[in-house]
Amino acid sequence: MLQTAPGNQSLHLAFELASKKWLLGFSDGRPQIRKIEIKAGDLKALLCEIAAAKRKFDVPKNCRVVSCYEAGRDGFWLHRWLITQGIENRVLDSASLETNRRSRRAKTDRIDVEKMTRMSVRDASGEKDVWKVVNVPTAEVEDLRGLVREAGELTGDITMHANRIKGHLAALGILSCTIGKTFDKRLPELRTPDGRTLGPMIQERLLREWQRMMAVSEQLKSVQAAQRALMKLAAENPDAVKVRFGAEVLRCLEKANKLRRLSGIDLMAFALCFEFFGWRNFKNRREVGGLAGMCGTPYNSGDSVREQGIGKSGNKRVRTIAVELAWCWLMYQGDSKLSEWYREKYGRRGGQARKQGSVALGRKLLVAWWQYLDRDMMPAGAKLKAA
Repeated sequence: MLQTAPGNQSLHLAFELASKKWLLGFSDGRPQIRKIEIKAGDLKALLCEIAAAKRKFDVPKNCRVVSCYEAGRDGFWLHRWLITQGIENRVLDSASLETNRRSRRAKTDRIDVEKMTRMSVRDASGEKDVWKVVNVPTAEVEDLRGLVREAGELTGDITMHANRIKGHLAALGILSCTIGKTFDKRLPELRTPDGRTLGPMIQERLLREWQRMMAVSEQLKSVQAAQRALMKLAAENPDAVKVRFGAEVLRCLEKANKLRRLSGIDLMAFALCFEFFGWRNFKNRREVGGLAGMCGTPYNSGDSVREQGIGKSGNKRVRTIAVELAWCWLMYQGDSKLSEWYREKYGRRGGQARKQGSVALGRKLLVAWWQYLDRDMMPAGAKLKAA
């Protein structure tokens, strides 16, 4: 077991967070791990346990405290509070933590907290690639990122309500019916294949479902209007945005406005910058593809060589947006070099191959957009919108 040097003692703390209780693991670098359970969210008890651990391990009261916990439901509020207390905290990608490869492995909170505590000691000793650390956004960026995620949730709700209506109609034999703003007026006129009108109960049920869908649609419009207003404010009065939201939010909005100038992107630029490009600093194209989960996963062992498909280990929202915008790019940026590459490689192949090609195009577009935003490298053959 690696130990912290006596002249540079540190206290390592790992959290296993749950809704009712937190399990804490303490270590000073030696094999012994002190495990304590406290009530979830009891910050006063947490400070008391940190002080007790310092006495237990006989380390200085002002020694360096290094903590970690897995990214999850609790988000980043605990990280920000720990930073204010002078504690060095890391939010960990859960998928990067070491696990036993047996098909049936023991998994308990105590095992997990011991594993994280020992990995924290290894990381502090200089060992590389012990785990992957999550890049924490500022509170202001996270607040506005909520607009992106709410828009995605509302879009999903609209699809859910529309599918319910279509499902009820299909059960009655009505297979082709447009669900739009005038559906409530056309509902009494609908006929089953044998010429009967819909029963009063099913009409009322469909009407209520349609009303819920319309209410969600209005909420989606208000969220999108808020996104447009923020980008307009950043373009017209950047100082006001900086004073109200901070420099990091202004950076995201400026990048969104820049990306939006490309034909075929429009409001998705807001989502891409607050989820991906705005507050992160990528070093190379591999990091861009890796964070989106759109890189290949090779399997090469002995004589067995195959490709397992994309990793899907990154941001699912960005992956969805990239594939959606890939189709828009083919439509609005047909003369670009990337569109020509897609048509040459996938244009004459079947539908499944073209879908796979849209994923590859989405990955290439993310890299091209990153180079455009951070390095001012215009995508080859791309065109901008009219002023």
